Amino acid sequence: MRRIKQGIIFIIITIFIFGASIILSQRLNANQLGASQDLVTAYEIPGMDGSPFQIAVQSTSLPIIIWFTAPEDDLIGELIINSPSNFTVNSYSVGANSEPYDIVFDGTDEVWFTQAGSNEIGSINVNTKTLNEFSIPSGDTPRGIDISPNGTIWFVQNGNNIITSFDTGGSTFTDYAYTTANGALEEVEVLNNSTIWVSAPGANRISKFEPAGPTFSHVPLQLIPGSATFSPSGLTLDGSEPWASASSNGLIGRHAPGTLSFWIWFETAIQNFAPGRIDFQDAGSSNNIWFVDAVNGFAGRINTDNNGAFQGFNYMAFPEGSSANLSDIVIDSNDTVWIVKSGTNEIIQWIPPYFNFNYLPLIAK
Repeated sequence: MRRIKQGIIFIIITIFIFGASIILSQRLNANQLGASQDLVTAYEIPGMDGSPFQIAVQSTSLPIIIWFTAPEDDLIGELIINSPSNFTVNSYSVGANSEPYDIVFDGTDEVWFTQAGSNEIGSINVNTKTLNEFSIPSGDTPRGIDISPNGTIWFVQNGNNIITSFDTGGSTFTDYAYTTANGALEEVEVLNNSTIWVSAPGANRISKFEPAGPTFSHVPLQLIPGSATFSPSGLTLDGSEPWASASSNGLIGRHAPGTLSFWIWFETAIQNFAPGRIDFQDAGSSNNIWFVDAVNGFAGRINTDNNGAFQGFNYMAFPEGSSANLSDIVIDSNDTVWIVKSGTNEIIQWIPPYFNFNYLPLIAK
């Protein structure tokens, strides 16, 4: 089935920062601009009772291939794009009540995913479409998943506070108990073979895990040491340090070891700003942290120079607001942004330059 949703109407907001000093928390003000719709394409995912949830990019050249989880349908989906008007969606059943959750591509021939309902991890060979599933001996609600450069699969288990590695060669699992009860582990981001970062919303912190020890280094989310802590809602890495979002506090920040506060936080003047999932983009002379805000139906970026000084903040507002239910955002190697719009069963493609400032006010085609 091939369908394309035309005439997406949205609003672009841009925020610029002036001044060289970066303080504990900077507050940003907004100006409203319109934008051309030519930069955004929505691909409708048909034939599902539920919605796409998390995504992974396999191919950035034609045909573009995007994989996604669909927990409510117990499916893994494959979106194959030849052009905005020529695309197909394939689905692969992974068993009743398996609830596939997070997904990652290994860069060669396998997509790996967690199955929160059946306490398994699974893989699909992208060439043969062969499905393999592995029961987790200690399994209790696996969530986030990532792959280290040496091919080890890493995932977190939300229900039992465990970080687990999976050796694909020997099909063996190794568990590492998290050091605090009720961490409610959610996301995992691999920096390299020896350093893994995880988010622990139940403990209001992120943690660096070094399996060689094994050792944990915990970083609470707070404005200053000794102040109230708050829960991470998104986690990404910039090549050396983690970034976290905090939807409850309307903040996005970078870990800043060696400073008094341990964080540089950035907030906006947007009422009830609630950033969720985030991803990092090295844009050459600058950096972008991309985010989705499911509460307001926003997707956008924080832009900094390579020294971490703010250059701007921009976002796109979907007309459905919170009903868009934006659940994931990924930036690919071609600098295309992919957004999961679960509320309308769509995957959004957003291409550079992202924001067209030549249109004022809003223009809708």
